[in-house]
Amino acid sequence: MKRFLLFVAVATLFAACSKDAIDEQQGIQNIVDEAPATLTVGFEDDETRIQLNEAQKTVWTNGDLVSVFYRSDANQQWKYDGETGARTADLTRVDAGEATATMNRVVVVYPYNEDYYFNTETYNVQASLPATQTYLKDSYGLDGNIMVSSSEYNQFKLKTVYGWLKLQLTGNGEKIKSITVRGNDGEQVAGDVVINTTDATITLAADGDKSDATIFTEVTLDCVDGVTLGAEATAFYIALPPQTFTKGLTVEITAIDGSAMTQSTDNEVVIERNHIKPMAAFAAEFPVPETWKIYYTATAKVEPYDKTVFGATYVSNEWDSETGKGVITFEGDVTKIGDYAFSWCDSLTSVTIGDSVTTIGEGAFNNCESLTSVTIPNSVTTIGDSAFEYCTSLTSVTIPDSVTTIGERAFGWCSSLKEFKGKFASDGGRCLIIDGVLNAFAIGCGVTQYTIPDSVTTIGGSAFSHCESLTSVTIPDSVTTIGKSAFSYCDSLTSVTIPDSVTTIEENAFFWCTSLESVTIGNSVTTIGFEAFFNCESLTSVTIPDSVTTIGDFAFASCDSLKTVYCKPTTPPAGGVGMFNVNASGRKIYVPASDNDSIINAYKTAEGWSTYKGYIYESSSL
Repeated sequence: MKRFLLFVAVATLFAACSKDAIDEQQGIQNIVDEAPATLTVGFEDDETRIQLNEAQKTVWTNGDLVSVFYRSDANQQWKYDGETGARTADLTRVDAGEATATMNRVVVVYPYNEDYYFNTETYNVQASLPATQTYLKDSYGLDGNIMVSSSEYNQFKLKTVYGWLKLQLTGNGEKIKSITVRGNDGEQVAGDVVINTTDATITLAADGDKSDATIFTEVTLDCVDGVTLGAEATAFYIALPPQTFTKGLTVEITAIDGSAMTQSTDNEVVIERNHIKPMAAFAAEFPVPETWKIYYTATAKVEPYDKTVFGATYVSNEWDSETGKGVITFEGDVTKIGDYAFSWCDSLTSVTIGDSVTTIGEGAFNNCESLTSVTIPNSVTTIGDSAFEYCTSLTSVTIPDSVTTIGERAFGWCSSLKEFKGKFASDGGRCLIIDGVLNAFAIGCGVTQYTIPDSVTTIGGSAFSHCESLTSVTIPDSVTTIGKSAFSYCDSLTSVTIPDSVTTIEENAFFWCTSLESVTIGNSVTTIGFEAFFNCESLTSVTIPDSVTTIGDFAFASCDSLKTVYCKPTTPPAGGVGMFNVNASGRKIYVPASDNDSIINAYKTAEGWSTYKGYIYESSSL
């Protein structure tokens, strides 16, 4: 019986406690619900109010959101729906929030932040000052003006928590992207703080327990799309928590183009609540970006042939006679080396092009006979016709992967050019230096050996024409066509192997290759074009595979040493006029043997072949 009575007593006690808790919570909620329909909020009085200029004051903007702690710790969201520019605001509640404790006053914090935490015993708000603020013209900026008010009687005058550093910058069209401020002694300028809502003072996390606090030692004003500077100073306001920077401040200013400058003072700087600390106006002087320059070396000062073809305004040209080094500076990114920009600059020995350049124009360095070195950046996509033609001292060049177009004779008559490097940018798997580029590395080029990249499918027209120093070339299995005049006038080329992948040898492909002694034609070639091997006077023997169906006019004419032709097709290829004219005396053309002489008779009577019927013989080895 006693145990039962004890259980009843305990149950009654718990029931009473539970009811008390419910009643208390209901009481708290009643206080929250007692909030009036509107709260009228203004700012501090005129004596302490901050003004940015005579016309600009602290005003309300339609849509402003405010955190209100109405006699509880519930972080309620209230909104201003009135006219922008008003000095007082009638706020209406949007969200009541959830309360756990009550107090005898109302606290207002601008702007609204869902993460604010309110202490009902100390009337302090735990908050976090943003490390990034946003520039607004003639304004404290977004997130640059936290204000608080505390009242028992629903009379609210917001007090500013921050002070401001006012920077005044002049310039000449520079566009500012951001401004970053830091204390020279590592002071906290953003992050976790405690705000006293009665007097609007701040306690920094750096001054208390730092174990789990978020502390920022620099704050950035983001100018978004950029602010353009002029001769008249532009004001920038950076909100800072009030404190003394005993060792001064450092300001880093970054322009839209990425260039940056630093301004620093080691004098003590005091930031007071609700006050602006103006700094003396100064000019934004950024180091000139590398993309605004062209570096060169020369035996004398080099003046561009045309100063208007660089995509930016020409500013200056400095050259040191002792070192031979020069730099040409522009007002903006150099985007191109325009047509004939440095043509006939005989004293130019080297040039470095910045990575903002996309085009090297026609004749840009034409006839720069002393030019030995050129640095072409990865930004370049186009090298124009004759761009480096007659650069007779140029020994090596690297073409970056970005290049998609190289014009006619771009490196023509570069007689000292022994080596050109690079992947040689491709388009659809084709190497554009070779495929479809007329004489790019052709006329007068000094290259002696070359291996064509595996990506190449077509060796384009005149690709290596007049490469008079070229002794050997390796053609990969990816190539299917050897274009018109591709290797014409390669006087030093002694041998060539055409892989089985090639189906067409176009007209004049090896025209006038006077040193060519040996050629292997792949087993997939169907067409040997007009004058394809004309005047290959050192060629002594050639085998025509059985895949060939057409041989053009004068394909092997004037091959003075050509004594032996092995022609494997059992059906005579369509023969052109004068295929083997002016060949070596005693020349023999061998064709496959047959039981009834049908093949040899077909050749001797076929158009184009009948001219040589006295030189056609059967061979059982074909």
